[in-house]
Amino acid sequence: MVGTAAEYVSDIPAIWAYLWGKSYTYQFNNESITNFRKYSDKCFSCDVYYDLYVDYKTGNTTYKHRLHIHL
Repeated sequence: MVGTAAEYVSDIPAIWAYLWGKSYTYQFNNESITNFRKYSDKCFSCDVYYDLYVDYKTGNTTYKHRLHIHL
């Protein structure tokens, strides 16, 4: 992770408590980065898309994510 991304991830409420002790596997699918714009050596923006497939051993699901990142 770059920039302040780790701070944003740490703000996701209760996800680690929910997954504590559960057995699961995951994989990222359909990853793409578009609309990349560089403003300086330390500043850029882009659109990110990915599907997160999670198999919880009791079932599975795919979470579709579309993000706009500006760092």
